[in-house]
Amino acid sequence: METYDQFPINLLESQGSIVIPSINVISDNINVWENGTIIEHGITPTSIFIESTPSIVKYKIENENLERFICLIGSFAEKSENKDRILLSTNLFAGGLGEYKRPDMLSLFYQKGSLAKLQFTIMNPSRIVEFTIPIFKRTDVKRNNEDSYETKVNLCHLMCVIASSKVTGMRNTLQRQLIEFVIQREHIPTELVNRVNNNASSISFIVPKDTQKRLRIVYDMVLVMVAGGMMSDEEKGFIGSIAYQFGFDPERILDSLLPNAYAEIQAMR
Repeated sequence: METYDQFPINLLESQGSIVIPSINVISDNINVWENGTIIEHGITPTSIFIESTPSIVKYKIENENLERFICLIGSFAEKSENKDRILLSTNLFAGGLGEYKRPDMLSLFYQKGSLAKLQFTIMNPSRIVEFTIPIFKRTDVKRNNEDSYETKVNLCHLMCVIASSKVTGMRNTLQRQLIEFVIQREHIPTELVNRVNNNASSISFIVPKDTQKRLRIVYDMVLVMVAGGMMSDEEKGFIGSIAYQFGFDPERILDSLLPNAYAEIQAMR
């Protein structure tokens, strides 16, 4: 069970003002709940914009496929802190406005200060739309301006490959061998490998200028996923979110790379 940052109980800012920074996140794990059951699951990378001012918090969801479940644009005028979440609402004590598909509440869950999950609660009909943020995108990035472009790309490449091996929480021997192969093929020095393992927060996400390099990174991630043998929605969603940020269509790129990845992994076994 996930654990989240804890907040004091502060309903409707009765104990002090609540400041929420504006943010743009991308979720690749979307669940729509009704009556305690997931009725829709999606892994299409979806941008969610949160624009915060002292008087109102606006949101925008960029995924037309979700429009049948939720209003893609809306706002909240109330802010509260309640144990494991920051709660945005419209008429909290009345239970919301009950307008069709309009979220009455938005719960923001954080882990180590970074937004980890957004949960929209709708009263009419009774529904929850939940967006989980990939672990890679939660990294508290501290940019190192002394790194050369090539170093930044190598660090990002290795970070993506290692992160893809950790999505399911398990890493097998073949996945470790693939990571070592990437390190050798890309001539990544031990110093940078140690930095990825010991100081990941110093590494910034970068989109390589070269299309072939972007494709190489995504393919290496697909290889690691296939080597793991699970091919879970979480793994596909994570790789899809990186591919999306690299300018690729997530579903098409996975469909095009998987046959070669299967063949290559089969030959290695």
